[in-house]
Amino acid sequence: AAAAAAAAAAPSFYYPSAAGSLYQWHQLQFSGSPPARRAAHTATEVDGLVFFFGGNDGCSLFNDLHILDVEGQTWTAPLTHGKPPSPRAGHGACFCKATNQLVIFGGGDVLGPRHDLFGLDIATLEWTQMEVYGTPPSARMGHAFVAVLPAQLLVFGGGYMDKTFNDLHMLDLEKNVWSRPADSGTLPCPRAGLACTAMGDQLYMHGGADADQIFSDIHILDTNFLRMDFFRQSESDPNSSNSVENSSTSKESANSPPPPRELELGGSENAENSSASLSPSTSTPASSASTSTSTSTSASASASASSSSSSSSSSSTSTSTSTSTSTSTSTSTSTSASASASASASSSSSSSSSSS
Repeated sequence: AAAAAAAAAAPSFYYPSAAGSLYQWHQLQFSGSPPARRAAHTATEVDGLVFFFGGNDGCSLFNDLHILDVEGQTWTAPLTHGKPPSPRAGHGACFCKATNQLVIFGGGDVLGPRHDLFGLDIATLEWTQMEVYGTPPSARMGHAFVAVLPAQLLVFGGGYMDKTFNDLHMLDLEKNVWSRPADSGTLPCPRAGLACTAMGDQLYMHGGADADQIFSDIHILDTNFLRMDFFRQSESDPNSSNSVENSSTSKESANSPPPPRELELGGSENAENSSASLSPSTSTPASSASTSTSTSTSASASASASSSSSSSSSSSTSTSTSTSTSTSTSTSTSTSASASASASASSSSSSSSSSS
């Protein structure tokens, strides 16, 4: 009787038995409008609220948002703002504490697998398509997407059709950059549809499948190396801060770099090779500057050569030669060639005068 009373009072999906060693399932009735039936959607807990997004029912794809208030035992379908993700299933979702956002990555829509990135501001319920530097993971579905630090999220595995992955990617939302951590040890074989969760410093992954088999193995990723690298970099590199404020200050001081490239949409293996530089350069390459100088100087030298030919003056040849010594090597070559042409023209003119 006491256990039944506790179960009725506790708004949870399971509760411990009187012995404290077993769990018992209860189907609870919540007020409000629950989501329509679906599969391949995501559920993300944020401060006692569970955010459900996307999925499919075998005929249609969804991009609606539903929130379950576990304490109040109510469903809500809030009105959101901004640009939401396209209707999709098989995507990844996790909560980023540093930015207070529900982050959605990848999944599949009517166009195929995606590798785009969206954030939902928990306070304002506004969607934004996020722009980041670096090379994003290739388009995929059924991947693991887990937060391991307040602003660092990991993507592992996934795939589409008969292609599966076992690559590890990290998304740093304080620096707005994708990177590839140097993971080591016994690497899980490529798979999609795996289950993954974080406990402390470790990431636990179980199961999944590829085109030939379904797995029952379990792998543990020790994320201490991420934490050590993160704090080591923050301490040793004053220009590489782990704060949003210092990151933006660093960007402003970088001689007006161009804005980051927006992630390409659509599913393609070619997306894996697409990249954006973390440190965009605005300086002109030395080879380009040399070519430009050579071209303009050669034009001037040619004009000088033409003038020298008409006047048949040896002093013009001397001037051209002086110019060649004060300019760059490429300019010297062009000017010397023009000077030779001038000398040849002058010689021809002189022999013509002798004949007459």
